[in-house]
Amino acid sequence: MGGEQRVKLCFHCGASVAGQPRAADGAGRPLCQNCAILETETDGTIPLAPAEEAPSTRLPCDVCGTPLPVGSNTCTACSRVFVPETTTTRSSRLSRPGDNAPTRKCRHCGYDLAGLFGEVCPECGERIPRTRNEKLEAQAQDVAREAFRRPLIYLAIGTTLTMLFLLGNAWQASLLYPVFLPVRVGVCLIAYVFLGLAWLGFDYSWRLVALSLAAAMSFSDAVYALLSLLIPFSFLFKAIPSLIVFAAILNELLDWEIRDAIILGALGWLFGTVVAAVAFALIF
Repeated sequence: MGGEQRVKLCFHCGASVAGQPRAADGAGRPLCQNCAILETETDGTIPLAPAEEAPSTRLPCDVCGTPLPVGSNTCTACSRVFVPETTTTRSSRLSRPGDNAPTRKCRHCGYDLAGLFGEVCPECGERIPRTRNEKLEAQAQDVAREAFRRPLIYLAIGTTLTMLFLLGNAWQASLLYPVFLPVRVGVCLIAYVFLGLAWLGFDYSWRLVALSLAAAMSFSDAVYALLSLLIPFSFLFKAIPSLIVFAAILNELLDWEIRDAIILGALGWLFGTVVAAVAFALIF
């Protein structure tokens, strides 16, 4: 028994594979040629593409997105040298341009374009498409400018109208209005902190919130000053429309709920007005 030699058989059909070319299945069991061909055709395996049919490009450049050529780790568009061990993550690639930015060179003359945001090479005039980082940075700057431009316009118009309407009642209040407005905005910001901790949240930057509050308050004061000229002795008929205007402008600038804007406006307007009245009484 010890000297008896085992006969190798095909695992599928049982045919002897001794002395014949044979293969094995995924578990290492021997197969004859016919069964090996049959298993290859039915196991759903997709064969690799031949070398001559392989794609001519591979992964994109992590800076400009241009596909890297096969066999090279240097981008043909921005000269970025791709090193897998030191490749940046997506979050770091969206950092500010100039923070450890790779070298960019003009494809026509080789001029160093690091730190330049233009689309034309200053050396030879070659048109250079902006990288993805530069496009994202430009879009972010446009969004930021638009977010601050509207409150600034509202603030300028509201402050001018308020000062003009206050001239009809008290010229001293008109002159001191630019001083009292920041104080009332500060009081309103304190109320915003409490509401933010309670349920409102802090979705915007402090500068944008302060500027939007000042814009809404200036228009609200303009409405109150105008109604004071028309209805001198009715507080509710002046305060309610002013509060509605305040809430509507905050809803437009910061996309707050009308209810939240009214609560914040009532608290900020009330305490801000008290502070301004006390300061005005102390001065005059």
